[in-house]
Amino acid sequence: MKPNTSLVEELTRLTNLFYEHGYIEVARMLEQARTLALQKEREALIPPATD
Repeated sequence: MKPNTSLVEELTRLTNLFYEHGYIEVARMLEQARTLALQKEREALIPPATD
């Protein structure tokens, strides 16, 4: 699976925009979505374990 850095970048941009305009709760939710997207990217880069 190829990492989707554009999603993370867009979430970062939107988070910053909402913080700037005072929408703190929305920005916090977007931060959580960004964290999940980063975790999914990281998981995609780790090869599956083999026994």
